[in-house]
Amino acid sequence: MRPNALLRQCLLAASDDGQTLALELLSPFGAVRQEYGYTYLPGTAPIMLVAHTDTVRTASDLLCDPRKNVIWSPTGLGADDRAGVYAIVTLLRRGLRPHVLLTDGEESGGWGAQCAADDLLCPADVRCLVQMDRRGQRDAVYYSCVSEAMRRYARRKGWRHAVGTFSDIATLMPAWGVAGVNVSTGYMGEHTQGETLRLDWLQASIARVENMVRNPPRQRIPYEPALGVMTSRQRFDFGCEAPDDYAELYAQLLDADEERDALRAWSRWRDDLDTTDNEDNR
Repeated sequence: MRPNALLRQCLLAASDDGQTLALELLSPFGAVRQEYGYTYLPGTAPIMLVAHTDTVRTASDLLCDPRKNVIWSPTGLGADDRAGVYAIVTLLRRGLRPHVLLTDGEESGGWGAQCAADDLLCPADVRCLVQMDRRGQRDAVYYSCVSEAMRRYARRKGWRHAVGTFSDIATLMPAWGVAGVNVSTGYMGEHTQGETLRLDWLQASIARVENMVRNPPRQRIPYEPALGVMTSRQRFDFGCEAPDDYAELYAQLLDADEERDALRAWSRWRDDLDTTDNEDNR
């Protein structure tokens, strides 16, 4: 398996040209709205697909091992999140018409998603958000949304619960009141010179998201927030006293030097409280 022309176009465009790329890729499929920080394509399927066009690194060339279905670049690949952009445009080329939002600035605080949240009303027919901006093969990340309906729907489509720090839907979900999930697109080692993209994982993710678009939830899944207030960088201040049994975890959440440690503490707290969600903790 080797990268096709569309994937090469997505990966080789400079990070600063991301929104130009978005306009070029989405315009063939309808009337596009492009504003500062985002590009939006209305759809007819009741799901919104989200990806971001900015990257930490820009590929200078694409190197490929077709036996292992892996590509990389000497300067870093930028598959976070051009793989997600590629995946969404691939689905559009297959005739699907989800709503599409391609943002800028995710790697610098998510300001593009905040612009979209401020400017756009979430279309009334959108039943959930699906962001294609996660490392790995089958991950599903929900951030501050604890909707069991959202998790159950994603599990049925082949995704497995994981914990993440931030992506655009962490801003969009609470702003719009609709649940969402961020799913894997096959890259690993994001933000590094050694970033890789597994093409077979990417294609499998595209197939699972196609299934989601063709078989959306029966009704809108409301955003259900975790206890606490989420900032754009997924730091939590619960604003209330933690139960005694969780005091140690709560202290770790507030005082941890590393955000990842805090998120793991919060995740253990949430999963312990959510006794009906045993399958998510496999």
